[in-house]
Order: sequence, then C-alpha cells, then structure tokens
Amino acid sequence: MAQNKNAQLRYKALDKCFSNQFKRFYINDLIEYYSEVLKNHYLEDKEVSRRQILDDINFMRSEAGFDAPIESMKDGKKVYYRYSDPEFSILKSPLNPAELHSLQEAMETLSRINNLPGFDWVSSIQAKLNSGITQSQNQRQIISFEDNEFLKGIEFLNPLYQHILGNQCLDIQYKSFNVEQGKVFCISPYYLKQFNNRSFFETKYKSD
Repeated sequence: MAQNKNAQLRYKALDKCFSNQFKRFYINDLIEYYSEVLKNHYLEDKEVSRRQILDDINFMRSEAGFDAPIESMKDGKKVYYRYSDPEFSILKSPLNPAELHSLQEAMETLSRINNLPGFDWVSSIQAKLNSGITQSQNQRQIISFEDNEFLKGIEFLNPLYQHILGNQCLDIQYKSFNVEQGKVFCISPYYLKQFNNRSFFETKYKSD
C-alpha cells in the first residue's frame, strides 16, 4: 500500500472510474483523471505516474486493500479497467486493516488536544470516529448522527477551504429566479461554518 497523503484520493478517484460502466478508462485516462482530481484538491498542477496507478490497482484488488473486483479488458493492443460487479464501490466496503490503523492513530492524536482551549469540537469528531470503528468491526452501533442525505455541493467544501487558506479571491456567478442573465461577483471568502446541518461560508465583497 502506498503510504502517503494522496493514497486515499487516488483510491477514491480510481473507484469512481471503475464504477463507470459507460466509459472505458485506459491507463492514460486514469492518469489524466487523477491529475485533475489533484489539481482541484490542491489548486495547483500535480501529476501521478503510470507505475503508481498500476500499484494502486494491485493494492485495491488485494485482501489487504479492498478486495475490489477490478478486471482488465483488452481492446486491441490496449487495456481498460472496470469493476466486474457494477454495484461494487470501495465507499460501500468495510474499513480495511490499514484504514482502521490510520483511524486509531488519528484518535490518539486527537485525544492529546481534546482538553486544550478552543478544541472542544474534538469530542464530537472522536465520537464519530469511534462509531465508524465500531461498525467496521461488526459491533453494535451505540450512537447516531444527524446527516442530510439531500445535501448538495459538499464536494466544494475542501476547495473553498483551500481558497481561504491561500487568501484567494473567487468569481461567483449569481442568478436570481426573475432574471435571464446572472451576475459575476469577485469575493474573498474567509470563514467556513456549519449550522443546522448545513455548511456556510462567510465572505467579503467589494463593489465596483
């Protein structure tokens, strides 16, 4: 298993490609798609090697990984990859031993800052992580959390966080229901928060 900060990003990106039964993903397509995922995540150009993608595929297939039913389909001299089971996804799979170990290490780190001023929110995260570990080990669930299954746009949360971290401005287009053309605003986001099971970001705007 590739033990680095991009490993989970790669697995999720590959999982999305292999789950798509309507498009053939050759090795170059996988590299291109993942490079785009990295760019959106870190807001800068990054690339991944062919060898890394092949190593990730082998790991995902293994029992130590996700035991994923990835099949290699020949198309002339080229090969494309997909799941033989269209219903399979690593997001539906139990945590593997490596992921459980990473979670437990994260729990130990969080426990050291739990009592520091301003870190009272850590207790909630610890409870959620413990709940996930309990369920992955087939133990009885003893806590539940509110979740909004209809929430849309959560994929923008990390990019927004990165923009705030980098003090970067954003061009946002707003279109009211009673007009035909939208208007573009240049804003400076500076704070993200959650309230009533929704995510909000606060921003500064300077009019022309």
